[in-house]
Amino acid sequence: MVAQAKKLKAQGKREAALRKLFDATRIDRRYAPAFDALRDLHFQVGAYVEAVQYGEKAVKLSPGNGGYLLRLGEAQFKSKDYAAAERSWRAASALGVAQADDRLQALARTGSR
Repeated sequence: MVAQAKKLKAQGKREAALRKLFDATRIDRRYAPAFDALRDLHFQVGAYVEAVQYGEKAVKLSPGNGGYLLRLGEAQFKSKDYAAAERSWRAASALGVAQADDRLQALARTGSR
């Protein structure tokens, strides 16, 4: 269902993609990729608070996924929760996600800690 939702999103059918992802989460409340995809859809339209909520769910379900942590940090940063973004990026960095190091350096340059 997540792959179908991504196709729908690519076709500009955001609402249909959301429905597909909500269906996926109803079928399996522990399917982290569906929650990460929901994070992405909300992030893309600037709904950062919702993006954080879905990102947190994805990370809770799959805490060893550095990509989820990286993207959660991006949503937290956009929602101006810089301390949370830093924690997420540090966790992603500890898992070997190189982009997290870049985000941490950028965060340090902005002084938004």
